[in-house]
Amino acid sequence: MTDEKKVLTDDEKEQALQNYESALVPRTEDGLIVPMVFQSDRTRELYYPHFRTDGETIDPMVFLEEWVNGIPPGKLEYLSGIQPSGLTPDDPDYLDRIIYKDPVLNLPFEQQLLLRKAEESLGQAKKMKVVVKRGDEILCQSGEADKGKEKPELLLDSGRKSSSDQPIVVPLPSGEMRCKIGDKEVTLANFSVKAVEHQIWLRPDRPKEGESKFVIRLLTQGKTQDILLGVKDIENVIGVIQRKMPECYVNPSVGKAQILVSNYIRDQLGSLPERLYVGKSGFIKINETWVFAHDGAILSNPDVVFRTGRTIARKPEMTPKEAFQAAMGFLEVSDKDAMIIPLFLVAHLSPMFNLFSAAGHIPRFVTFLSGRTGSMKTSLSLALFRLFQEQLSSPEASFKDTETALEMKLGEGNGKVILLDDYRPPVTAQDGKANLAKLESVVRAAGDRIGKSRSNAELGKAREFLPSSCVVVTGEDLGGSQSTQLRMLILSISKGDVKGEVLKRYQDDPLLISTHMFYFLEWAGKNAERIIGFIARNFQDQRNRFERDFKEARSVDNSIILSFTASILCMYGNDIGGIEPGMEMTTLSRFGVAIGSAGLESEAVAQGQNPVCMYLKAFFEMLEQKDIRIAPDIDCYEAGVHVGYAEDGCLWYYQNKVFAQVVNYWKRLNVLFPLTCEKTNEHLYGAGLIMISQEKRDGKIKRLYSCRSSLQGRPRLMVLDQALARNYLENEE
Repeated sequence: MTDEKKVLTDDEKEQALQNYESALVPRTEDGLIVPMVFQSDRTRELYYPHFRTDGETIDPMVFLEEWVNGIPPGKLEYLSGIQPSGLTPDDPDYLDRIIYKDPVLNLPFEQQLLLRKAEESLGQAKKMKVVVKRGDEILCQSGEADKGKEKPELLLDSGRKSSSDQPIVVPLPSGEMRCKIGDKEVTLANFSVKAVEHQIWLRPDRPKEGESKFVIRLLTQGKTQDILLGVKDIENVIGVIQRKMPECYVNPSVGKAQILVSNYIRDQLGSLPERLYVGKSGFIKINETWVFAHDGAILSNPDVVFRTGRTIARKPEMTPKEAFQAAMGFLEVSDKDAMIIPLFLVAHLSPMFNLFSAAGHIPRFVTFLSGRTGSMKTSLSLALFRLFQEQLSSPEASFKDTETALEMKLGEGNGKVILLDDYRPPVTAQDGKANLAKLESVVRAAGDRIGKSRSNAELGKAREFLPSSCVVVTGEDLGGSQSTQLRMLILSISKGDVKGEVLKRYQDDPLLISTHMFYFLEWAGKNAERIIGFIARNFQDQRNRFERDFKEARSVDNSIILSFTASILCMYGNDIGGIEPGMEMTTLSRFGVAIGSAGLESEAVAQGQNPVCMYLKAFFEMLEQKDIRIAPDIDCYEAGVHVGYAEDGCLWYYQNKVFAQVVNYWKRLNVLFPLTCEKTNEHLYGAGLIMISQEKRDGKIKRLYSCRSSLQGRPRLMVLDQALARNYLENEE
């Protein structure tokens, strides 16, 4: 009866692969695992895995089933050896290229087998001395001959030449290389090569994965040129050289000339000094120091070079305080706080994306700025979101782009806000489906961080790099399913919401925003650990606070993220003296009200309900049906009959009485009104429809959504601008 081969479950397969990969990692003498890092590691001596053959006639085979419970007994041992520079466990010939201290283990398998057979048959009789040689060099020997007798030898050659037989390549100042083989000297190539630098390129979106590149300097026929080599280019370095400088050639009359030149270059690469290069913008941690990478970034480390192709331009004459106050002036572009403040915070959140990620809370929403043509939504966004000097004066992405092109642009945000412009009602059904598919794809990528699997040029699996910045979509029409809309922060903008004369100041002088961002991000880098700790420590408390106001978990998370951004911005304002003493809480309160109003309105819209429209629709319908009564003026007001009175185009009324009737109005229709009275007031204020007043309590300024009336006893009443309210209802329904 034969044993059936065990069929592994998926979990067992995964465990087996993990055990196998762990076994390939080198150890110290004490058995401690030494993690592998960049390919640039210097040659080093450790203990590396080795599989014994145990007398088999073929290379030892390793089966996955053996690794479910760990290391297979009797096969694996860890022996002293050296890992050549550039070799990692991912290389398919990793174990074959380890140089073990026992030279026999470096021989081809067949020769190791022959050596062992010789030791078994002759070593016991002590008649033969077994010697393994590399040319004239003895690598190892085993067995002892009888004293006084001839000492026959079993010679096994490793197949490698001794150092005295190796050709010597000599570069000449004239720009060519000669090769000395024994006593003969020939011209090997009409150019000389000098390795200059080993560059390790880092990206903020994958900081633990450095890509090695090498700079070599060519000299030929009086011309010099530097060439940048990737790791794959080293395999065909001669071809790369000849593509860059076609006049270069290797002497075809010299055998293995290309191999000699390639080996000469490789030998130089192994001893080059390393230098870190950052090729993409965004926050990155380098040697325990955080910095926002761009080509003008300030970092006191000469071995770090920024080559991002992006620069944050600034006015050197402006101080951080002046720049902060100039940037805060952008909030005066609109009186609609529930729209302008979230956009202003998103402009600061996007470059801090990696700091939030380091704190364990990645921003996962798309901001959708919804408004009709002429509402200036695109102009407003371009003026606010132009972080880098190299950004164009037009949106970098639109729904005219293909889905693949949009995916690529999202992956290249790296700190800046990705502005996706012009989602509009389709002309044809086919266009509508295409645009909707693009919107869904963008929201899923940014909201759920889900990307597509693709193949690279070598037909291997390409890694998907998801957005590492915030996405803002502008559109006339809100698209997508309810699930999609709940992954968005939906902000509304109408004609007249933007003050053109104020916006023009920032359009004409974009450095007013970018100078502030330069100083702010420099401060954020120096205070990164403070920011990360602040987010991580307080996130759950903020969640508990916002869960009382929202029904959807997405709305809670979005509001928390913006709330932290507001707090960080105020920290900065305090540190540089940009916020007047005692005004921090007032500023935070204003931001908090706007964030709450925006989040609640967005949630209601995603659920098919605009709370302001619901309130106004019920209010005016009950007013027309005389279910609620408002006196035409204060002299006609009668207590117990009227809930308020009209004056100068505004309606003054008891807000609690009206709110209760609004709730009952929708209850009769089996619809739950989504907000509390206080949150409804915040929404009405955010839409710019009601008057407010302020009073000072305990040294703090408190906003009140009511004003003192002229009625007897001067009660506080809600003051609603009737014309603006009716216009809002007409435009938004």
